[in-house]
Amino acid sequence: MATAVDTALTEVLAALDTLAPEVVGARALASLDQTLAPEARASDAELLGLLTRRQAKLEAARDALAALVSDGYPTVPLEDATAPVLAELDQAIAAMVAARTRFNPLGPPVAGTVTAAAPDLKA
Repeated sequence: MATAVDTALTEVLAALDTLAPEVVGARALASLDQTLAPEARASDAELLGLLTRRQAKLEAARDALAALVSDGYPTVPLEDATAPVLAELDQAIAAMVAARTRFNPLGPPVAGTVTAAAPDLKA
């Protein structure tokens, strides 16, 4: 069964595949620097900057998602613990449960309205 991470990874990989030729094209336009008008060069430079930033972020997302999958996501393994460690943890939990009994729960806040008097305008 695919997880949300698998789905996101698939989406990121598809976005990178779509973006790659666009980056190549924008770089090719930049190589025509001398033949393009200044306004066209500026537009292409802005586009190339946007595309390369997006590509870098998608690559970082791909790497992070791949690392999560290689770490065993979504499974979180159980930690092995000795009997004394489990006994200590059980004691700590019992102490927290005991402390919890000392809290008195408050009811929900009382609803009400506040009405202010009309302002007294001074001349």
